[in-house]
Amino acid sequence: MTTDHLAPHVTARRTFLAESSVALLIRDIRAAGHPAPDIVIDVMDPDPQFRLGKVAVEGTHIQSVDAQGVLAEAADGVQTYLAYPGWTVWPTCPAHGLGVHPSSTAAGVAEWVCSAGHVVRPICPDLS
Repeated sequence: MTTDHLAPHVTARRTFLAESSVALLIRDIRAAGHPAPDIVIDVMDPDPQFRLGKVAVEGTHIQSVDAQGVLAEAADGVQTYLAYPGWTVWPTCPAHGLGVHPSSTAAGVAEWVCSAGHVVRPICPDLS
């Protein structure tokens, strides 16, 4: 299959996974007592610069095509959005009170990792 034939499928999959991930992340944000943010997902059709198209969550480019990878990348975009308007740190490590960061493991699991260096929990654990 050529890139021209594959590109619309990759863009559609990334878009679907980004939308699903953002919905789950907003659910978790609301469960933590924060108002639901108005997250923007940008989708660009394939072009010479982005041969497979481009999907971005609040400026964070989604490069994965698997659910857990997209979830980690979307979480990064959502965190960036929350941090800048009101300096909201979400989520935080219950043990240290520090902000956590999204990461995707070699096994393909999206996790929140404490700034102190330990795994706090999976991102949206009902997906793992």
